[in-house]
Amino acid sequence: MKIKGSAKKLTAKTVIVAAAVLGALLLGVRCWQSFALIDPATGFFTDHKNITVMPSYILAVGIALIVPLLAYLTPLSKAEYIAPAKRPLHAVGCVALAAGIALDAVKPLFGEEKTRLTVVTALLGAAAAAALINCSTAFLTGRDLVRKAKLLMVFPALWALAKTLTYFSYYTSYIKVSALLLAIFADVFLMIFLFEYGKKVTGLGGDGNSPSYLASALVCAALQLSAAATGIAGLIKQTEFLYTPFALYRLAAALFCITAVALFLKNDVPDYVPKAAIETHPLEADEAPAPEKASEKAPEETETNDEA
Repeated sequence: MKIKGSAKKLTAKTVIVAAAVLGALLLGVRCWQSFALIDPATGFFTDHKNITVMPSYILAVGIALIVPLLAYLTPLSKAEYIAPAKRPLHAVGCVALAAGIALDAVKPLFGEEKTRLTVVTALLGAAAAAALINCSTAFLTGRDLVRKAKLLMVFPALWALAKTLTYFSYYTSYIKVSALLLAIFADVFLMIFLFEYGKKVTGLGGDGNSPSYLASALVCAALQLSAAATGIAGLIKQTEFLYTPFALYRLAAALFCITAVALFLKNDVPDYVPKAAIETHPLEADEAPAPEKASEKAPEETETNDEA
């Protein structure tokens, strides 16, 4: 698809700034609601006519629509994969998310709501944590460890899928849906980003997933921070929000996504050139035959004519 008009002026920085502004607004609104407007026992707003209720919905949906649209309109790098390099900041993000996933996966095993799905989620969480530790090692040492263990990168996305399904594995009333709506929304985008991240770091995504990688990372970071606000408010107020307790993996996921965006922007791999384009245009201008070769053949043709 060709980009026309002012869309050519869009850059990755434009997308990041838009996501940051919308995310900051949603986070601010959600923090205020968590402290002053949400009933910890039900998750309901105590005043449905409050001026912040409708803007919070609009901001959440707006982030999920506007950021991907800007990302797909922006000319982004078409690198086929992310180069192995020493990126300690992203390595920290990988370790943080691995720890958050491990803690969240193990916790239900010792609770009353233990089901087959929670056991599966715990097993997938262990595998996802191992995959992220492998990523952390790769970006700490600069060694190409991720593409040598491509299968491992499937598990973080599978864990996020299983985590999302656990919200519906037990009796869910309309009250719980009201409280968990933003949390489910955030985890869906976490699943999408972990899938795109796996494709990008292993090189299996080709040159077509750069917009979805950037967009899902930014949307996930914004939504996870906003979803974490309720749990943090509960810790500060020493009142646990019954259906949205504090979850470390939400803050870790936001950190992981932000460092993954920085990783994408610093990638040193050149843009991917499709094989079909190389076959169609095998010679570039600087590879054309030198004009001297034609002049070298001229004397031979002259001698042949003289002999005739």
